[in-house]
Amino acid sequence: VWKEDGKVLGEIISQLSTDTVTFGDAAAESTREIGRQVAGIAVQGSRSEKFMERIAALPAMVAVIQSKALADKDGNDACAFLDVNGVLEDLFGERAHERIIQEAASLLRAVQLTPARLDIILAASFNVHDDTLASAATGVIVSLVETAHAHSVLHVLARCETAIAEDLISAPAAFDLSMQLMA
Repeated sequence: VWKEDGKVLGEIISQLSTDTVTFGDAAAESTREIGRQVAGIAVQGSRSEKFMERIAALPAMVAVIQSKALADKDGNDACAFLDVNGVLEDLFGERAHERIIQEAASLLRAVQLTPARLDIILAASFNVHDDTLASAATGVIVSLVETAHAHSVLHVLARCETAIAEDLISAPAAFDLSMQLMA
């Protein structure tokens, strides 16, 4: 059910953002409220114990961000709900799963890659306890860096350099990631 609901929620929010342009301020406020509701439902789905619900929540979150329904009046911070609700920490943290990390790449392409968000993904990439998760997170970082702003790339490289110099445990993973980025 959630797999289809995630797509439907995404389609609803996309249509609402189109209606905002057509119908003005009243539609804009309605869109923001529905965006808040959809984001809440998507966050709840991402925290589910059921694997497919977690995956299905991702497209709804992407749609909310892309619609800018939750952006302020200047169009900024459409994805703050991710930070407030610890969504990335959950997706890349203790409950991480290889497929969820891979699917989260579409969500990450829709957000501004702040240093804090990059650090969450890097922590998963430097995970020495699970090579599969570390490899999946490294693949996501490499794919994101291809289209990221220079400051994001420099941040990732600086974190790799620090890990190589100071953290003997995650140094091999950091070295591997830096080599992939340089290729």
